[in-house]
Parts: sequence; C-alpha cells; structure tokens
Amino acid sequence: MIWRNLSFFHKSLLIILEVFSIALFLSDFADGSWSLHLWNTAIATGIVFLISRKTNFQVMFNIRTFLTIWLLSIIHQSIIWGIKTFPLEDPQLVILTLQMPLDGFTFIFVKNFLLKVLLSCLVTSFFISILIEPLIKLTTKKKTLFAIALVTVIAFDVLAIYDNVPIRMYKEYLSDDNLALEESKFFQENYNSIDTISIQKNTDNTKNLILIIMESIENSFVDSASGGNQSQNLIPELLPSDSNEVHFSHNELIGGGFNTEGTINTISATIAKTTGVPVLLQRNFSDTLLEKVSSIYDILQKFHYHNIFIQGTDANFSGTKNYALAHGISILYDMHSLKEQQDIDSKYRNFRTFEAGITDRTLLDISKHILDTLSKKEHFSLTIATIETHFPFGFYNNSCEDKPQNFSDQATLEATIRCASKDIRSFINWVKKQHFYPNTEIVIVGDHLFMGDYLVNKNTEKRRWYDLFIGPAAKPQNKRREFTSVDIAPTILESLGFTIKNHKMGFGVSLFSGEKTLVEKIGIEALNKEFTNMQKSIEYNEIAHPANVGHVH
Repeated sequence: MIWRNLSFFHKSLLIILEVFSIALFLSDFADGSWSLHLWNTAIATGIVFLISRKTNFQVMFNIRTFLTIWLLSIIHQSIIWGIKTFPLEDPQLVILTLQMPLDGFTFIFVKNFLLKVLLSCLVTSFFISILIEPLIKLTTKKKTLFAIALVTVIAFDVLAIYDNVPIRMYKEYLSDDNLALEESKFFQENYNSIDTISIQKNTDNTKNLILIIMESIENSFVDSASGGNQSQNLIPELLPSDSNEVHFSHNELIGGGFNTEGTINTISATIAKTTGVPVLLQRNFSDTLLEKVSSIYDILQKFHYHNIFIQGTDANFSGTKNYALAHGISILYDMHSLKEQQDIDSKYRNFRTFEAGITDRTLLDISKHILDTLSKKEHFSLTIATIETHFPFGFYNNSCEDKPQNFSDQATLEATIRCASKDIRSFINWVKKQHFYPNTEIVIVGDHLFMGDYLVNKNTEKRRWYDLFIGPAAKPQNKRREFTSVDIAPTILESLGFTIKNHKMGFGVSLFSGEKTLVEKIGIEALNKEFTNMQKSIEYNEIAHPANVGHVH
C-alpha cells in the first residue's frame, strides 16, 4: 500500500510520529535522564531526515515488514522491561517471590507489560516500518537484512542479560547440591525459641500496639545532610518529633536497620520483624511460612491481646494470609474482606481503589474506625501494612496535596513518598488525641529497602530501612545501634513492657537492652553468609515445616 501526494500537514505529522517512535525505541536501551532522551530525539530526527531524503519521502506499508519489526521489538523490549521492572540482580529475592502465591499483583504486572511492551511495540513498529519500507524495496537481499537485524537484537539482549542478571548465582541457588542438609553450629548457638524461654510483664499493664509496616520506606528519602540521598527531606513528618519518639540508628544521623538474606521482600521482612527469624529458600516450600516459630502475635495472644492485621491489597499475595492466621492474628482484613464488612460505616466502605487495591489514605481512615471498636478490648494490637510507596515508582494517589513536579516516574515517586509521610503523621496525631493513646505504643518500620532505581544509590552502604517507636514503655540504653529485621520482634515486645529472658527471640535481640545484636557481633557480610548457609541446615528446615490454615475473616 502506497500513500501518494500527502499534504504538508500529513507529512509533518508522520515525520513527528516517526521521530517519536525511533526516540522511544532508543530510550529502551537505558532508563536515562531528560538529556539522554533529548539526545535520542536528535538522533532519531537525523535518521528520519536521511531516510526521507534517500527515498524522496515515499510512504509505504508492508505487513511483513511491520510484523517482523514488531516481533523483534517485543523480544527486545520484553527483556528490557523485565530488567527494569523486577530486581533480577537478586536471585534469592526472585526465587523466593516465585515460590509464594502471586495472587493480587499478577494483574498489575500483566497490565504494565501490555501497555509498556505490546502496545508500545505496536505503535513504534508501525511507524518505523513505514519509514524503512522504501529502503527495503531498494534491496534484493531481504533475508540477509532480516538475519542481520535478528542477530543485532539478540546480541544487544544477551549483553543486557549478561550485565544485569547474575546467571551463575541463579544456577548455584537452584543446584541439586543445595538438597543435602547438615547441622548448623551457627543456628545452635544463636537461635532462641520463645517457647522455651520465659517472658513476663515488666509493668502492671503492658501497652497496646499499633504497628505500621510501611512499604519500602528507608533513610535514602531524607536529605543528604541528615544521612539520606535527597536535596530536600521527603519524609520530615516521619522523623522523631519529641523525646518520646525513639529512632534507632547506626550514627547520629537518620538510619535504621539492614536488609539481610531472608528479609528482602515484604512477606519475608514482615515475618522476620514479627518472629526474629529470616525466611530462607527451601526445597519443600509451602504457603505457610515458619509454622513452628512463634510470632509476637502468638505471645500477645497468650497475654489476652486481640490482634488484627489490615492491608489494602490481596492478602493471598506472597502468603500473608496464611502466615498471619497461623501466627496469632485474630482477624485479617484485606481488600476483599473489607468490602464485605457490614459493621464498617458506609463512608469508609465507599473505597477509593486503584490497581493494587485500597489506597493507603483510605486504609488509615478504616483503621481509625477499627480502633474505635478495638480499643474497647482490654489489650489489643493493630498491624497496618501500606503499599503505595512500592517500587518501581509507587502508586500515586491523585487526592494527595503534593503533586508531581513533572511527568517523570521519579517525580511521581517523590510525590507519593511525600504524601505517605504526611498521611502517616496525620494518623499518628489522630491516635494521640484518642482516649486509648496513653496506654498505646505506635511502631513504624519500613519493611525493606526500596527495590527500584529512583532516589536511591544501590551501591551505598548507608542505606537502612526506617524505624520509629512512639510512646514505648521502656527506655533504650543506647539509640546508636546496628541491627536487622530479626531484632525488631524482641524490641517490640520489650518496648510494650514485656521482659524476655536474655532479651532474645529467634535470632533477634531487643534494642532496648544492652545486649549486642548479631550484626554488631559479626558484621553484616558475615551474618548474610551465615543466614545463606543456614538454609541448608537440618535445624532451620525443622522450624520451617509446612501447615494448613484457614481463610481470611
């Protein structure tokens, strides 16, 4: 098909679309700055100009050319999209995630793939095929041209995979050599079962608990002068506001805890922070994790606490539902069960939803309603898991007062983080005005480090997920601490007014005590090595035995 005698307007429009298509294709090779995109546009303009002059601007379309370019583009962009979207550089995180239920988020990634790969390839391939078809008509070696294009695309893609995916590490993790189990001296010397040690109240009336697990919140989001990576602090509302708000850090600046092996995604970090035990790869994996390990919820339940867990996403994702209901949670609310609750006021049931579920702002409003009822219990805990600051660039809520400064993904993430910080502090201020607050502690922790590329420096050793203890019953002996996710479980219990023998739970140590944590004793590299080796131990696999549990309330 040939379109002849195009008007000046149509020619100009076609040229613009062809330039845009080539620039978009070139930009897929790197997730760069605006200057890089401008250079790509300039290069694309030159390409279109040269081809147009060579072919006297004949506009031609051939279905075979189009389908060939589309196929090559899909192969290339699928690989680039996978590298940008998933943390493929971390084999344990990828394998651990794939071993868990993927309900809930699967649709998000499928939708993202359809829009950013299939649809994008469709548009760019169409206009590129129109541009180069006249050149193809000039050659008699079409098969050779196709072979060269195919080899070129494959070469670029193999190079991209080689640079971004540690294939040898994947082979090591999946090797049959990992099937053999052996005794672990490290486990025997450092694991403390909460069932075999004494725990008692340190006060006449221990405090209630509001635990907020914030998605991907870390110290990189504060300004550089405060220990972060920004020109301006994105989370000022989350920083300690008075002496009754305790933040543990490795120095005098804003810090927090290390990521370790077995605590690197949301569910493994949540489990580690509530049991003191990392979630390591297992050959015989099940939906229920660490069934034989007691959590803080199991302990609180024994002391007659009523424990509720709430999140705005699908609790089936990554096995959150199974873990929570097997470890002391009385009621678990997620995006599905919340919509079915008739006792929740209608103004809260008119959820503002988005592709991942219920927005964090709405979730916090529902939590206020739950607390009105839950606070009538003598003892209670409420755990709130947020989601909107999830990688790669968050789920921005259009009702937020902070708007993105431009259309870039980084600006969207910045606005999302600012909104999250303000909403959490607003919720804290509301709690402080309630009658139950004097006997309630609020604990805020980032679940793990941000997995995306924006706003953070992946190579820096200064990165820590954030922590804040508001109104603890205990006073820390030292707030300058090195710690990891496994230390949070005993820290929460002792901050509520409990005393644990030796101040230890699982592999964790209470930060309110004077005991050294494992990372303070042996360092983060040695600890990660010990945790990695422990996944092949007889002892660890015994406590990770599977079990079956019920359904979401």
